[in-house]
Amino acid sequence: MDYSSQKNEAENTSETDNLLESEGPEIKNNSTKSNNSQQGGMIMEGWMKIKSEEFKNKNKFPAIEVDGKKYSILSDSQSFRINQSFDDKKKDEVSPKNKLDFYFRLTKNLLYYSINKKDLNVIGSIDIQSVKEITYLLPGDKKDDLCFQVTDSEFSQWNVCTDSNENRNKWICKIKIGLGKIKNDAECENKKSKNSSSNSSNVNIGEQTFQPIIVIPIPSKSCNQGWNYGQKGKDWECGCSEGFEQSPIDIPDKSNVVESPISPLFTFDVIPAKSQITTIDGELKTQEYIKIKYFKNALRILHSNLGKIVTLDGSVYIGEEIVFHTPSEHKINGKAFDMEMQVIFYGRSKGDIAKQVVLSFLFEKKAGVYNKFLDDIDFFSLPNSFNAERDLIHDLYIPKVFYKSNEDSEITMKPFSFYTYQGSLTMPPCSEQTIHYVVADPIPLASVPITLFQEAIRGADKGEEIAENNRETQPLNGRNVFFFDKEKYSFGDLPTTQNKTKKPSGHYEKVKRRVEDIFYVNGNEPSGLPGSFVVGDNKI
Repeated sequence: MDYSSQKNEAENTSETDNLLESEGPEIKNNSTKSNNSQQGGMIMEGWMKIKSEEFKNKNKFPAIEVDGKKYSILSDSQSFRINQSFDDKKKDEVSPKNKLDFYFRLTKNLLYYSINKKDLNVIGSIDIQSVKEITYLLPGDKKDDLCFQVTDSEFSQWNVCTDSNENRNKWICKIKIGLGKIKNDAECENKKSKNSSSNSSNVNIGEQTFQPIIVIPIPSKSCNQGWNYGQKGKDWECGCSEGFEQSPIDIPDKSNVVESPISPLFTFDVIPAKSQITTIDGELKTQEYIKIKYFKNALRILHSNLGKIVTLDGSVYIGEEIVFHTPSEHKINGKAFDMEMQVIFYGRSKGDIAKQVVLSFLFEKKAGVYNKFLDDIDFFSLPNSFNAERDLIHDLYIPKVFYKSNEDSEITMKPFSFYTYQGSLTMPPCSEQTIHYVVADPIPLASVPITLFQEAIRGADKGEEIAENNRETQPLNGRNVFFFDKEKYSFGDLPTTQNKTKKPSGHYEKVKRRVEDIFYVNGNEPSGLPGSFVVGDNKI
């Protein structure tokens, strides 16, 4: 399905224009021509509405530029496309009567629509492969049976709604004639009569019933369209159900994991609340506050550089997203935790663009304990499904997550023990080639912030339902889980040896930053890292 500019043009050169001209100067609304299906001319036309989740697919419907202005497809909360040319002051027969109306024309198995009755610029076309009746159950069990569903050549589905049952049935009949399913109108009417007489409740045989509040699952080129956490990921498709290295997992007891001295280099800077937003070519555009958003069934913080992870093989990953889950997605030895904060890093180095690293922090309820990082988010004013985003007015610094609110010490990156394994993103598309680092020691947190995070993802329509947005744990399928023990090893340090008197060859260096990083360099030669200088063994 394609769309073009909604700007009226003087030239009428499209295929639709030729089809319309073959029909003469005027055709009444919902009128028919008995011989048009043979000639390829217009079979039927009239005002209808169209809805589909496809309208939210920015790859299929990118913004287009007309006269220096960009236009994007708009849809309402129920995925009905909005006619942006609607003007409630216009009361003529040519203009739409409301913002959801478009003027449709059917030519054999091709369904076109435009912004009004006279505009010949096609803004949408559907190459129909099949058609069927559908019924929606509206609040109060009131039936809205004025719609039909068509599937196009790409297996995308579009729900088209008319103003009456009679018109709905006419459209379905004409489409079936164009598809060669039936021969003529009389055959269509005969089938309708048989269905009515064989069902005393006057419900058409073959009708399908859907709940409007829940997204209707439909086959699509892209899997998991409209996904949610309703079934904890059990209903997710494609890679999510077919992959063998999926996340999250239930991390085994320490006796069943592999101890490892290997740690990546974690680097975090203070991120100003008001950050520069730049264009693709690097030109400064504006300064905007970092935002926390309710997006894809979770609270998320998005930023172009939340920190950096460099793995042992030199791969570089940049943090771009923070996601909150309640309860936790990972478990440790069968134990679930009250909340999990995931920082998602995306590959930047050559060969790592399609890979990810996820650093997870687990939170456990403990009365009266608050957290410096969460304090900066202001958890008393979180966004939700109705107010989808809010500005953050405090700077962000991820190492603050290791500090309680009442700690006054200088904030630095504390060493921590962690589990690591090869897995996937924990949300669709569930991309594998993802390294997970799960902080081993849960962080204590009072019940108030946890409850407020739960309420933020609940939504007002959920009633007393428990607010949860975690995927269930996935099988290990033979994968190893490794454990880095901070008591034995330090970030970047050589493993601690049993012989305490033998000092390994090496020295410490410090890099001047807004927050200083100290790291260990093997050997006595300076590393040459820009801005670094050698410090003593006491690391000051």
